Amino acid sequence: MAIYYKIMAGNKHALIRYRILDACFSNSMKKYYAEDLIKKCNEALVEYYGS
Repeated sequence: MAIYYKIMAGNKHALIRYRILDACFSNSMKKYYAEDLIKKCNEALVEYYGS
């Protein structure tokens, strides 16, 4: 079970976050809210580093 944090770090893992956020903002079929974006970024970081 993954743990989701409510706050994203300022500089940590910036490139991964930018890639995920760009993909979310490019998807015009879904409206993302702040919590959705944080969850997507955290899922990507867990996938990248493992849990």
